[in-house]
Amino acid sequence: MKLSNIRALVGRHRFPFAIGAVVIISILMTAVSLSLYVTSGTARLDLSRPGYESVRQDVQQSPGETYNSDGPVNEAALNEFDQLLQKRRTNLDALGGFEDTTIDDESLRLAPPTP
Repeated sequence: MKLSNIRALVGRHRFPFAIGAVVIISILMTAVSLSLYVTSGTARLDLSRPGYESVRQDVQQSPGETYNSDGPVNEAALNEFDQLLQKRRTNLDALGGFEDTTIDDESLRLAPPTP
């Protein structure tokens, strides 16, 4: 087939070729995103995957301190919010910078601590 014949064929059937191109592009983008999902380690953190039903039941939400967002805005409420913010900031600062150990399973409390 000549190039002009191919152009004429594509020109006559633009819509089916466009649909085919969209399907191919979406398959490629899905493959890339899944490979990034697995290689980045995010798949290890995802408890919504099949096979983790028993683990999901064992996960307990920490009660943690929350801030009441329905109250009045006054100095006492702002001080309370600032105290809660400082506690959380201190906990985050204790984790350290952007190091490999910061996202380790043990520091994220995904694995039991080693003795």
